[in-house]
Amino acid sequence: PDAEDAILDGSGIGDANQPMLASLIHDAGGVTVPLGRVRDDPAAMVDAIQAAGDIDLLLTAGGVSVGPHDHVPSVMAALGAEAVVHRVRIRPGGPTRLAVLPGGVPWLGLPGNPVSAFVVFLLLGRPAIRRLLGDPAAAPAFHAAVLAEPVARHPTLDQFIRVTLSGDAIPRATPTGGQASWVLTSIAAADGVVRIPAGEGIVAPGSDVALLRP
Repeated sequence: PDAEDAILDGSGIGDANQPMLASLIHDAGGVTVPLGRVRDDPAAMVDAIQAAGDIDLLLTAGGVSVGPHDHVPSVMAALGAEAVVHRVRIRPGGPTRLAVLPGGVPWLGLPGNPVSAFVVFLLLGRPAIRRLLGDPAAAPAFHAAVLAEPVARHPTLDQFIRVTLSGDAIPRATPTGGQASWVLTSIAAADGVVRIPAGEGIVAPGSDVALLRP
């Protein structure tokens, strides 16, 4: 980044995505080709993507929503990417993008929020890497858990709540406190995420839930 972009004031946010995603990619069996942070400038984005060279999967974080600086989808379209998905019905992680670049390289565009990027990588990024490594049945590996505290459903979106786990055979899943997508401690303290299906009302303590571990 430019020097002025790298200096944080009291309201600045450090780059949590690169180290987090590099670790998750490594754990999934992938090898990263770091492209670094790129300014919110379409030409700089094109240069960075073209500098990636011979890759099997392009993973980006940020710039995929509908704000004035969210240029990544238009850059991908200009590079000839064929859009597959432009949004997913989950929280966090709604503004997720999937496309295929010329030559068949898939692109997964994660939201820039680290909590959203974490959840979407577990759901889509890790299975994609394992599929590319030769596992034709790769999919998110959910396990059984029991909810320890009540959680309100969202009427239209499946939620993925960050939790700590206790117990052995079928663990008890306790939410990690605040679940807003900007609360980094919700993933720093998490042992996994549980799926709360869309609907009305409350999911009560003691309810069975689907657990996904990092």
